[in-house]
Amino acid sequence: MEASAKLDLDKHTKNEDCTVWISSRTNSTPEAKQRSWVPAEPESDPDRELKLIQKMGICIKKVESSQFYQNFLEQVEDPDILNSFHKVLGLKLKMPMVIYGIGSIESYETPRFQLSLAILMKRKFDWIGDMEVFDPILSATESRVLESLGCSVLSVNEHGRRRVTMPTLFYMPHCEAELYNNLLQANWELELLNHIVLFGNSFEMYEFLSEIKKSFVVDSTGHILAARKFTDEYVIKIASDDYLTAFHDSSWHFFSPTLDTELLLNQEITPNSKPATKNTTSSSIFNRSVTIHSTSMAKSYLQTTSRFYNSFESMKGKVKKLRSLFETPKPQIPNPDELQIQATHKLQSLKSMGPEYNRFPSFGFINNSNIRLPGTEDRIVVYLTSLRGVRRTYEDCYAVRMIFRGFRVWIDERDVSMDSAYKKELQSVLGEKNVSLPQVFIKGDHVGGAEVIKQMFETGELVRVLDRFPRQKPGFVCEGCGDARFVPCGNCSGSRKLFDEDEGVLKRCLECNENGLIRCPDCCS
Repeated sequence: MEASAKLDLDKHTKNEDCTVWISSRTNSTPEAKQRSWVPAEPESDPDRELKLIQKMGICIKKVESSQFYQNFLEQVEDPDILNSFHKVLGLKLKMPMVIYGIGSIESYETPRFQLSLAILMKRKFDWIGDMEVFDPILSATESRVLESLGCSVLSVNEHGRRRVTMPTLFYMPHCEAELYNNLLQANWELELLNHIVLFGNSFEMYEFLSEIKKSFVVDSTGHILAARKFTDEYVIKIASDDYLTAFHDSSWHFFSPTLDTELLLNQEITPNSKPATKNTTSSSIFNRSVTIHSTSMAKSYLQTTSRFYNSFESMKGKVKKLRSLFETPKPQIPNPDELQIQATHKLQSLKSMGPEYNRFPSFGFINNSNIRLPGTEDRIVVYLTSLRGVRRTYEDCYAVRMIFRGFRVWIDERDVSMDSAYKKELQSVLGEKNVSLPQVFIKGDHVGGAEVIKQMFETGELVRVLDRFPRQKPGFVCEGCGDARFVPCGNCSGSRKLFDEDEGVLKRCLECNENGLIRCPDCCS
């Protein structure tokens, strides 16, 4: 590729040894224009530049010769996707590629894979124009290498709020949800949205996460969720585990709104809409507006109410006991310092943390406890329940299970509703009588519950943690148990009883649990 020396020399500024190119297409906020960005590391190191150029060359060749890239090209050249590109181009011959949040290409292989794919696209398709890159963690060395690869590094942090003036391809693999939302918000008009092609995290996945209560990512996905109804999404096919970390849950997105009403967000109300009316029940027991006009009516009302609440009180103890088994206890309100730390963790992704991220252990910054589950150093263990008795707990367990299954890693599922011994085991390990579900242990270390796993998944940290675990085949289901992890006991056929011929009596089977089940020998051995 041609180097960036062909750019207009009047459009760059120098920061000691680093040249930062200012794109003429940048259309950012006035505040961003006032604060020019400079690399965190002001001086470029020639030796590191050479090594990084060699690394990128190897990475580009590896991607180009992979089955993943061949499948990628076939998918882009599919008539439906190719027509979508041409529809965005219109009468234009080229569209620029804007790359946000690429991460540190010097420190990590995943960003190098992602950048390699962008460079190969530029070489392959003549309708892709200039490439512009920005990530606040880029160093001067990385900026120089990007220039040598034909990219221009933006001089301001646009925070994803570029307002398009022409057909534009935004290449944003594994960025924060807030960046995608900012991009849509800045271009929330019929004509502008039709000029955008977005390569990034699956919007369908964000819609799935929005259905999980208390997912912090929902707060920054208003425009993402609203755009789902007029978005054509094509999921990127992953042919090899080598590229799973770099491109999992990535998709092409094409936007084609045709009516202004499609751009209304969920919380907006149309001007002609009427306020909702209360739906009152005809039952006098629950109708708070009822007025008692006679003694007989009052007596009947009080008797009915008394019977209802007496029956309700008799159920109260049973419900409370059931809730204590499965419901997640209400968290204590943290102090302001803890809230600030949590907010920082939520808003930073793996890429934004940059090279300093290596200072943290695998996931110790989320859970610093010393709780360990002996004998599980080679696996992922999830304590959960398959009972739907408490909706919130079941949804949390289901969400965690689906997140891990999305990575195709095998997990040791320990269902406390199928075997009470697992509940006692978890209580013993955590040292608590009332434990919440689910609880996750990775390589023997206690990670936490549903909120921690969702946070790790949404920020990309879970990808790194699971990188070394073996993957199962797509669509794999255990033939022995159907992924239930339990099968009826073969010794007693699930009856839990055996006939002792010597004594002539029935005895309890010692090989199965209280439900007459044993762990599946095919997938849990």
